[in-house]
Amino acid sequence: MCSSDLVIGGGGGGGGAQQNSRGAGGGGAGEYLYQSGLIFNGTYNILVGKGGLGGTGNETNTSAVDENNGDNGSTSSIAQSTTVYDAFGGGGGAGGVSGGITTANGGACGGGRVTQGDGGTGSIGYNVGNGSSTSYWVAGGGGGMGSVGGNGSSSGGGNGGNGVAMDIDIGTGNVCGGGGGGGYTDIGIGGGNGIDGGGDGGGYGGFTNGTAYNGVDADNYGGGGGGATIGNGSSGNKSGGNGGSGIVIIRYKYNTTTSYDNLNITGNLDRKSTRLNSSHQIISY
Repeated sequence: MCSSDLVIGGGGGGGGAQQNSRGAGGGGAGEYLYQSGLIFNGTYNILVGKGGLGGTGNETNTSAVDENNGDNGSTSSIAQSTTVYDAFGGGGGAGGVSGGITTANGGACGGGRVTQGDGGTGSIGYNVGNGSSTSYWVAGGGGGMGSVGGNGSSSGGGNGGNGVAMDIDIGTGNVCGGGGGGGYTDIGIGGGNGIDGGGDGGGYGGFTNGTAYNGVDADNYGGGGGGATIGNGSSGNKSGGNGGSGIVIIRYKYNTTTSYDNLNITGNLDRKSTRLNSSHQIISY
């Protein structure tokens, strides 16, 4: 048996796709969970949740928006018999569809809202930012584990919600659960900032009018993907950014000393099993 600390992060939700000068919502972040002083003994099934794919922007039926909304992130878990620790995935951002009303997906943190639709509800973390009440072009950022997603405004798409610093320090990228930025479509204005590893909304920091941009993929654990932007005067379909992978970290004592090692498991894995006991020094996948 070994005394262990555990970090689990769910996969981030994908950002929404965009059609015909519409703002697409940022993806919601995956759940972050930390537990300390756990005793692991025996074989465990470990699942690292994938980040949700961004919407594809290929949907032409305005009453069917599945392809424009980002996919939800998947759940990460470690389980043995009836003992289960899990972290749920984030909600996909709402896609922008000309002539249609889209609603973002719920998840651990909600997916970003477009103007006429509803935001996704965060079941564990925070909800989303809103789109503009008057403009079809503006979308909100996805909710993060640290704060609500930002509202879209005349300054651009809403920023993603904040992530949280992980309780087990793994060095670079030690943040989990940031929301994706929302898309925006207007003269000289691009999408919102993806916070703490969430993907930026299309065109953030470098928008050129008349140009269409895909949402940016999340670049940290459990981050939401960015919403797409189709610049004013441009047309076509653009995809949302993909959500970030979940993570499972187990820090455990070995050789009856006070030293610790980390077992870090990332990268959109399928279900794995491993036996944990006091003789292990380092386990990797």
